[in-house]
Amino acid sequence: NQNIKVGDVVKFGSYYQNYSQKKEPIEWIVLERPLDDQALLISKYALDCKSYDDLDRPYDDVTWKNCTLRKWCNGYFIENAFNEKEKQLIVERENINNAGNNTKDKVFLLSTDEASTYFSSSNDRQCYPTKFALTNGAYQDNNRRCYWWLRSRGYDGDCAACIHDVGDIYDSGCSVLNGILAVRPAFLLRLT
Repeated sequence: NQNIKVGDVVKFGSYYQNYSQKKEPIEWIVLERPLDDQALLISKYALDCKSYDDLDRPYDDVTWKNCTLRKWCNGYFIENAFNEKEKQLIVERENINNAGNNTKDKVFLLSTDEASTYFSSSNDRQCYPTKFALTNGAYQDNNRRCYWWLRSRGYDGDCAACIHDVGDIYDSGCSVLNGILAVRPAFLLRLT
């Protein structure tokens, strides 16, 4: 639909969201309309819980380009959330990364700059995990909000930036091995 605008919520694809093993439609927030026929989307809820990287390797070697979460986004998640027709509408995007090389991704996480640009306040960045994300280990505070990963490197090589439960951008980041942060995938959708 060409008429969607920034801030709209659209349904596209489906993923596990409750305790049942049945997939349900995913809700996405429109962050930007970079071109007439494209929309940048991020999941309304945190859909899953993963560590940024789970390989045993020297910490300083971890970047968005080689982390296991990027492989999950562009592999497992795409295969399980979208049918063949939907996959055709996902545009590969070149992502600028603050550490390591730039990457071409179909599904990705926002950078710290993007999280700052597309959300006008900490309140807007606050996110709630699905029940499925909770069963996979996502932390939630007393108000049911969660932390969620960004793709940017944190203060050093063993950390990746993230969003706090209160919605603040945490530049120095959390350990890439941390298993309680949730995942809010983002992607570029072709609307025609």
